[in-house]
Amino acid sequence: LSLKDELGLKDSLNGLDVLRLSLKDELVLKDSLKELDVLTLSLKDELVLKDSLKVLDVLKLSLKDELVLKDSLKLLDVLKLSLKDELVLKDSLNELDVLKLSLSEELVLKDSL
Repeated sequence: LSLKDELGLKDSLNGLDVLRLSLKDELVLKDSLKELDVLTLSLKDELVLKDSLKVLDVLKLSLKDELVLKDSLKLLDVLKLSLKDELVLKDSLNELDVLKLSLSEELVLKDSL
């Protein structure tokens, strides 16, 4: 994973498309069932995701803090987002595998279902 590369999230239930992750660029979330708004990503600011079907709660994103995504339909917990730590995604409907976050490698999330 590189800050200037792309982050691919694939979920068998949600069908999330490619996410472009950059500290100074925009973060785009595309879902097969819905389309999320384009948001700016900042380490010190708050990230708000608004959905046409539902409203996601405020996300606090920091390299040393925790990133919590709360959904009205499900609860996604992204814990310990760090360049040298591990990224854990837990879903109420399914559990995603635990993967190592590296600057020189790609981050692939495979769904157990």
